[in-house]
Amino acid sequence: MQQDIKNDMLYLLRIMEAVQKLQLYTSAFSSWETFYFSNNQLEFNACLNQLVQIGEQAKKLSNTLTKKHTAISW
Repeated sequence: MQQDIKNDMLYLLRIMEAVQKLQLYTSAFSSWETFYFSNNQLEFNACLNQLVQIGEQAKKLSNTLTKKHTAISW
């Protein structure tokens, strides 16, 4: 059980890091439309990569954590 908690903490920290990077990469845009229509492939691909990272880390979370926090759609 203790190992699950340690691993979950690592995965959650990685998710938080990815979210912070997404905020950084999109901070210059006032809306999703502005971001989408800017056609900036570098920022788009960087954001896409962070979304993939979030998904991969979320898949690794323990059942104990995900069942405890059912309000989040893991």
